[in-house]
Amino acid sequence: MRVDERSIRESLKRSLVEESALSHKLLLIEEMSIKNGYSRIDLVTIGDSLCGFEIKSDRDSIRRLAHQVEQYSTILDYAELVVGEKLIKKATEYIPDWWGLRLAVPNKNRIQIEVIRKSQINPNPDPYSISQLLWRRESLTLLSEYIPTSGYSRLGKKAIHEALAKVVPFPLLRMRVIDSLKRRRGWPVDSQRQLYGGLFQPV
Repeated sequence: MRVDERSIRESLKRSLVEESALSHKLLLIEEMSIKNGYSRIDLVTIGDSLCGFEIKSDRDSIRRLAHQVEQYSTILDYAELVVGEKLIKKATEYIPDWWGLRLAVPNKNRIQIEVIRKSQINPNPDPYSISQLLWRRESLTLLSEYIPTSGYSRLGKKAIHEALAKVVPFPLLRMRVIDSLKRRRGWPVDSQRQLYGGLFQPV
């Protein structure tokens, strides 16, 4: 059976559905843009935390993996690499100890996702990178709770996000960013799904 990116992605989503049925409702975002569009994460689940999944099939290259790990590690609370058997040994050299690892294994007519190593909490997230997940209106709304924003409303996103990272306590910034992402209604239609009751349902 072909272990390509699409097959792994669909099997991973099924695994996440099963896991979410045992915990709580999650929001699933596919190809989530970060760093103002500079990078995209294959799959992100949003509940009480941000959990991201990078998929590398047997047909993929790991040339960009080190850069992707660096980018994702500034934002995600938990991160996991999901990889095929051919790349697992080499790919694991690029991920830090707190990243989780899942193996995609052919099993008859489907791909089975096996947890090799559970992810741990990110020890060093970056407040500025996390603030970049907010859209301009969301950013100004949060910033206005701490300082007057009349001057900031004319500035670019970089200055606004820098101010957020500076004046908003990190635990609160993280919580408000997650809340804004869950409330947001401007995601691309095909990228957003709710995970609950063992089903994917469009938002």
